[in-house]
Amino acid sequence: MEAVCLPEDHIKRQRSATYRRPLAEERQLETVRAQSSRSLTGGPTSSALIGQARRYNGVTMATDIGSPQRFFHMPRFQHQAPRQVFYKRPDFAQQQAMQQLTFDGKRMRKARDHRDFRAVQPDAGCYNDLVPPVGMLNNPMNAVTTKFVRTSTNKVKCPVFVIRWTPEGRRLVTGASSGEFTLWNGLTFNFETILQAHDSPVRAMTWSHNDMWMLTADHGGYVKYWQSNMNNVKMFQAHKEAIREASKDSQQPIKFWDPKTGQSLATLHAHKNTVMEVKWNLNGNWLLTASRDHLCKLFDIRNLKEELQVFRGHKKEATAVAWHPVHEGLFASGGSDGSLLFWHTGVEKEVGGMEMAHEGMIWSLAWHPLGHILCSGSNDHTSKFWTRNRPGDKMRDRYNLNLLPGMSEDGMEYDDVDLNSVASIPGMGIPEQLKAAMEQEQAVSLILEHPGTPDLLEPLD
Repeated sequence: MEAVCLPEDHIKRQRSATYRRPLAEERQLETVRAQSSRSLTGGPTSSALIGQARRYNGVTMATDIGSPQRFFHMPRFQHQAPRQVFYKRPDFAQQQAMQQLTFDGKRMRKARDHRDFRAVQPDAGCYNDLVPPVGMLNNPMNAVTTKFVRTSTNKVKCPVFVIRWTPEGRRLVTGASSGEFTLWNGLTFNFETILQAHDSPVRAMTWSHNDMWMLTADHGGYVKYWQSNMNNVKMFQAHKEAIREASKDSQQPIKFWDPKTGQSLATLHAHKNTVMEVKWNLNGNWLLTASRDHLCKLFDIRNLKEELQVFRGHKKEATAVAWHPVHEGLFASGGSDGSLLFWHTGVEKEVGGMEMAHEGMIWSLAWHPLGHILCSGSNDHTSKFWTRNRPGDKMRDRYNLNLLPGMSEDGMEYDDVDLNSVASIPGMGIPEQLKAAMEQEQAVSLILEHPGTPDLLEPLD
């Protein structure tokens, strides 16, 4: 087999395409190579020169002696910057002071900000104007989810203790008292799969900060690590008793701990009964608690002398809370009587709610990452999905009867209400003349279909 030698300038040109060294570095490297070649042809051998040729200036280089090429390492998982799930509300006063905009007829486009959008009117034609909550940062009431969508129940009925959305929002994972994980589709709310994850009831579930790992804990004290494809990679027994989101104490305190040293930093005696759940706000300063004394309290870790606000509205024990992922001051709370309430910081009363959202205690609440869907898991063996009311919704279902004045006593369903008896707002809806003409045409068509019933036209005259 005949060997073919490439020209030296071709080899140099090929090397220069991959790595170009400075001119001074090239000259010094050529000197080292010349000295190394002389040592191989009979001159004084020096291992230091060869080592210098192979590693110059802290970088491994390819030489003519036969050293390997540079090693390039490509990690399997690229570095992911932390997701920005909390959107800070802009300071409009500061922006106005900095810009000092004055309208002169030529700068109208520059004088507008993101608040200049089309208002959503209470009409079905405004469906397209209903944008996600992140597009309406100055209107947190748009994210109050009081419209019932669907009830999801397992084939083997058992209480649902914990629910969590996947980081991308495509699926919902529920943990039940049977130790099973159930995955529900986040778009169609249909059942996808079920797997036996634990041997005892699942009590806690959370995702890691990089959204790659899910940690779960059960009633037997075991902790398991899961991948996003629900593959169990590790399991160990952390405690001999049940693991929950907080430990129980007869004094009902709230303790702050340093994870590095394992020491207690502060203790709060805020409630008169058992604290059921605590949640941190995404701003890192607010702490929300729910207790069996019917209260939800808000604390600021920068001033722990007293609570920031007390929310009174639950008729029975408050058992679950969940902060909204987009609006900083909006959160939902669930009670032991099945009630679901929505609150906003700075407002004394609830901004929305359903008294009979569930027939049993609400154990867990979870917002969709976009903030337009809320899911609740209850002791009545169901998981329910709630979303925002569309423009023009009547809100006369059995969950929203208590929100409308005079509707709670009647107990009427939406299908039982006579639409003709509901008065329309002046200037909105169908005009009275057109409405009367439509009724007249409907009566005439009924007479043509059923002859011998002329009395139907008399009430319309």
